[in-house]
Amino acid sequence: MAFSSFKGELSRVAFEEHMEKLGWIELDFGSFASVYGNKSKPYILKKLNDPDIGYEAYVRLIHRHPNKHFPIISDMKKLRFNGNNYYVYLIEKLYKIPWGIAGKLMAVLWVLMKI
Repeated sequence: MAFSSFKGELSRVAFEEHMEKLGWIELDFGSFASVYGNKSKPYILKKLNDPDIGYEAYVRLIHRHPNKHFPIISDMKKLRFNGNNYYVYLIEKLYKIPWGIAGKLMAVLWVLMKI
């Protein structure tokens, strides 16, 4: 068990180094996935180590029921790197709204809700 965990960590580091050569930087990671960003791309890349049936169901749901409020997410692609399979999604980049603008927007929405 410990060896497979160590081997997995080596694979993750090798993948991260490869992505950096292509202009992608690891933005964050968790137990099951890593997220990469590239300043020249309008999307981020989510890499899962194993298929995630819950996330797959979420992506199918937003594809079947188009809505401008849902993020744009690609279908899952299987990626093979150094003998390992990874499962990748491309996700529309979302940007923070500055608090001043967000506060004004919330005030307008609050007034509209009372009408």
